Amino acid sequence: KEGSDEEGEGGDDGAAGIAQLSIAPEEMDDLLLRSFLQAAKGMKDKDLPVEVSLFYAQYMRPARPKGTILDTKKSSHKKLSTLLVSFQNAGLLRLSQAKGQTRVSEIKRSHPMYREFTPLPFEETAQGEKALEDEEASAAKTPAPIEVEG
Repeated sequence: KEGSDEEGEGGDDGAAGIAQLSIAPEEMDDLLLRSFLQAAKGMKDKDLPVEVSLFYAQYMRPARPKGTILDTKKSSHKKLSTLLVSFQNAGLLRLSQAKGQTRVSEIKRSHPMYREFTPLPFEETAQGEKALEDEEASAAKTPAPIEVEG
């Protein structure tokens, strides 16, 4: 269900998405940067390299603040590849090519923006919000324990 296309469209619906329809490109740029930093803080070096569309779908989108939608088309970059090249040019990561695919091969953890970024608590991310919803749904399905007198 998660979109992992090169263009990096958001795939979430709901009231939060409606509020974000008129987001300015600069605001989307900032949201994408914060989501990248949040994702990077949660990644281990052993998770790299990773193909860019997988990086976006499996790391950046879940790391976005809850109630938001990432959509590179609404950013000043328009495409995921352009966005990540801008991050590389800023010194935040290193991209590489292998077998015709672009990959995120290194997160520059010494970069001041990375070092100064304070990640959101897990429950304030889209992934944390989904985990909480899943937990609540599971609890609702669990029958109450039957007490046996003995």
